[in-house]
Formats: sequence, C-alpha cells, structure tokens
Amino acid sequence: APTGDEGRKVLAAAAKRDPEIADAVTVLVSTGMRRGELLALRWSDIDFKKDEVNVSAAITDGGRGVGILRKATKRADWRDVPLTGGAVDALRRQEERRHKLIGSQPLPDDYVFPRGIDGSVPLRPDTMGDRWATARGRSRITLQHLRHYAATAMLDAGESYRTVADILGNSEATLR
Repeated sequence: APTGDEGRKVLAAAAKRDPEIADAVTVLVSTGMRRGELLALRWSDIDFKKDEVNVSAAITDGGRGVGILRKATKRADWRDVPLTGGAVDALRRQEERRHKLIGSQPLPDDYVFPRGIDGSVPLRPDTMGDRWATARGRSRITLQHLRHYAATAMLDAGESYRTVADILGNSEATLR
C-alpha cells in the first residue's frame, strides 16, 4: 500500500491532468470501494445528509457479445459506507460538473461517473483504468494499491478488522 504522502501526491498530480478521474479515485481511496462498485453508483445511492453511500451494485464487462453490465450484489453484501469530508467534496465537485454539462441537477438514476452526457450509461471499468493510468503520470500506484491503502488507513485509525472488512465488502475478516 502506498503511504499517505504518496497517495496525496499522485492524486494532486492526477487532479491537474483529469480532475474528474481524480475525484472518482478520491472517493475510492476514501471508501475502499472497488472500481466496479464506484462506477455503479447512482445519485440516489448517496445520502449527503448522513454522509454515506449505499453500495449495492457493480459494473462489470460481460465480455464479447454481452458488453457492460450493472450487477446487483447479493443482498447480504449491500452496505452503507461512511463518506469522509474529502469524498463528500469530490462528489459535490462531480455534481457541479454534471450540472454545468447538462444544465440542471443530475437525476437520481443518473450514474455519478457516467460515460457520455446524459448520465444513463456508466463509465466502463477499462476506461476508468486507462484514464487513471494517464492521470497518474509516472506513478506506479494502481487502483488496487489505493484500495489497500484505504484498508491500512482504517486499521491505523483504530478500526477493527471486522469493521474494515465490512466497509470494504469482504465477506471474511481477512483483508485482500
């Protein structure tokens, strides 16, 4: 896992190249969500009053002839994940970007980080990975490294292994 300083540096560099992807990655780092889970988020999944997000689906590539799918997670795997101030700020910036682009507030069923203008189609996982690779520049920090960082930061802050596993959506108390 990268250190906090390494994470901050790569996010700052990414924000100069691709502010939207830097905000998406900020949400990932702050919550420990998987890339597909982040891409499945709709505005209705975010509760700004409680500063939490409901994770209940993921975007995946179904392969040739199938394409991109939004898959609901098993009901037992649904979870409400607390949002840090940084994640809330990143989501508010994305909301403002969407507002400027479409001329109104995004609809509840619009994807938070969509492909295209109307918000009805999610960003592809491979596209997000490609954009992150470009935005991070020479850094070798991957999205998976940042998920590990999120787990480490939560543990360092005194959270129990069980709590961290629950937030990350792991079914066991062992962290992957």
